[in-house]
Order: sequence, then structure tokens, then C-alpha cells
Amino acid sequence: MLSKWLSDRLARPELLIAPGAYDAFTAKLVSCSGSEVVYCGGFATTASGYGLPDVGLLGMAETTGMYRRIAAVVETPLIVDGDTGYGGPLNAARTVQELGRIGVAGVHIEDQQDPKRCGHVDGKRVLSPDDAAARVRAAADASAGGGPAIIARTDALAPEGMASVVDRLGRYAEAGADAIFVDAVRNLDELREVRAATTLPLVFNAARTGVGPTLTAAELSEVGVDMVLYPIELMMAAMDASRRMLGELLAGNAPDVPVSFADLNDLLELPEYVARDRKYRG
Repeated sequence: MLSKWLSDRLARPELLIAPGAYDAFTAKLVSCSGSEVVYCGGFATTASGYGLPDVGLLGMAETTGMYRRIAAVVETPLIVDGDTGYGGPLNAARTVQELGRIGVAGVHIEDQQDPKRCGHVDGKRVLSPDDAAARVRAAADASAGGGPAIIARTDALAPEGMASVVDRLGRYAEAGADAIFVDAVRNLDELREVRAATTLPLVFNAARTGVGPTLTAAELSEVGVDMVLYPIELMMAAMDASRRMLGELLAGNAPDVPVSFADLNDLLELPEYVARDRKYRG
């Protein structure tokens, strides 16, 4: 049971490192790297799948469709971004049920109002604590019996301050969250305050956005973080490499790359598909 796997894994003392994939191809890369998990965030999947910013433009069917394609090609446990659950408590419950059918191990549901936006940009609006706790409670109920582990995310730090965050963490734990995620923590002292405010496993977003602190795995472990997300690092690396290659190609050059065509086909499992085709053809 994947949801139990995540809860059990977060109970261990070792930091769980979650590299972010942004499509099925990069999910295979993460899985083949030996990573314990594949993470898929809303920013990266919105950008890769639709070329759009993370401002709440996609609905449940579009995001779960992306996650379904990713889950189909990897056996590594998958943790995904459920945004706001795409509405009220009943919408959040349905979102969790759909993700359970896909087989994801965990999902974070946030307390922003719709339309939401990336947690590391300005202008976020959050639900009232009561309405937000209702969303978490519905998600937790929907996951009962083997659905995804529920990671309750709050974006209240910037608009409402730390006192509101601490209050919400207690409410979300009582509502049945399996783990806590405070997005856009601005410094190490705030991260320590968050850790002291809850006994649930703590998730930290390490995206290099300029909002939060840049911390090593050892520093995160020392604070008491249980899982760290790197949601856009592969996408940023791919953007950088692609820009450099485009510059070379448009200048009339065709530089070598340290990846061969055979390497690419090995990742895509072409030899296995060819062998299966030969078997069926006799």
C-alpha cells in the first residue's frame, strides 16, 4: 500500500529527498537514478504540459491526466501536487479519490483560495482556517482505506504571518493530515518555528526561487525536516542546456552531447520493446 509506504518512510530519521519530474520522460530519469520517490509539482507540470504559468489555470482532469501518464511508466512511489483540490471539500475529496485510482503515494493539498498561484509569488489569498481544515478533513476521509497520504500545505505565512501558520498546523493535524508543508518559509528561524509547532512529519520546498533559504540536506535534517522537495531543478537545468544547444545550432554548429542515441533508447526501454515484438512474431 503506497500511502502506508510514505507514512512509514517519513517516520524514519533519514531525510527523504524528492526530485521533481515535469513529465513522463523526466519521471523515468528520476526513477532510474535510484531516487526513492518521484515528485511532480504543479508549477513544473503546468509549464511542461501547457506552457503556462502556475496561476490556477488548469483543472483536476488536466493535472490528474499528467500524473496518470507519469504513474504508467514508473514503479517508484509518486508524490504529487493536488493544488487546492480544485474547489471545496467535496472537490478535494474527489481529487484524492482520482489520485488514489492512479496509485500515487502522497498528495499535498493547500489552503489557498481559487484561483491559486505558485506559492513563491506575491498575491496569494488563503481560506479561513475553518474552511481550510474542512478541505483537509475531506481529503483525509477520501484517502482512508489505502488512498494517498495527505500532506496539508499552508500558504498563510506571507499573507497572515507565523501566528496564523501555527494555528493552522494544529487544525490540519486534527483534521487528519499525515504530514505538514509550510510553503515559502523565508529563513532558517521560521523553519525552526514551524518544526516546533507540529509533531507531524515536515515537508520543505527547496526550490531556488529566491524566497526561501538554501540549505543542505544535513542542515535540513538538523532542523528536523523529514522530506525535501526539489520541484523545478530538473526543468531549470533542461532550460539552461536547451538554450545553450539552441545557440550552437543557430550559429551553424552541431556540438556533441554527452548522451548517445543508445542512451536515450535505453531509458525508453527500446531493446525490451523490440525483444517483445520479436517474441510475438515468432
